[in-house]
Amino acid sequence: MLYHQGLKIKMNSQKFFKIQQKRDQEHQQYVFKKIVDNQMIMIDQNIQLIIYQLIKIIIKIQKANLQLLVLILIIEVSVPVVLVDEELKFFSRIRNARFLARKKIQ
Repeated sequence: MLYHQGLKIKMNSQKFFKIQQKRDQEHQQYVFKKIVDNQMIMIDQNIQLIIYQLIKIIIKIQKANLQLLVLILIIEVSVPVVLVDEELKFFSRIRNARFLARKKIQ
């Protein structure tokens, strides 16, 4: 009878051990899931930070491009104006020379 009870106790301890193993396994899975979730949150935050920095860089590039575009426009507008001024001066000199030549002829 004692042996039978001992066997029964042994079986109960095996059941308890299996239940304990299952709980430990579930707890390990839970902890692992938490760690993975935290890592994913950190990865998400890092990705968001990288995207934010990329957007800042793109905005800086666009501003630089805009400034470069304005500079190019200023150069494109001002250089022809200078050239036109020089041409007008040149033509006005020619006109003055013609006018002076006519005066001298008369």
